[in-house]
Amino acid sequence: MTQFAYYVYYRIAPAANARALDAVRKAQLEVAAATGAAARLLFRHNEPDLWMEVYERVTDTGAFERALASAVERHQLPNWLAAGANRKIEIFVESRCA
Repeated sequence: MTQFAYYVYYRIAPAANARALDAVRKAQLEVAAATGAAARLLFRHNEPDLWMEVYERVTDTGAFERALASAVERHQLPNWLAAGANRKIEIFVESRCA
């Protein structure tokens, strides 16, 4: 079974860090409950307003993407982004080479 890793990165408005952290953590728990894909939240070294959510071992990409979109909307994550910033999603899969 193919497993996917989702990397979601974005820049948070500096004044919104505490509120954004609470909202992101709640959204991650909701996604994990719906899909089983637990998340990690990383902060760029020397650039703490650049955040990355990592979701690994995703097997049903459609269900995962619906759950993620729903959680992002429910917890209003775009409200905490820096001016002009967007959430960017990259999807990776392990090499199938033997």
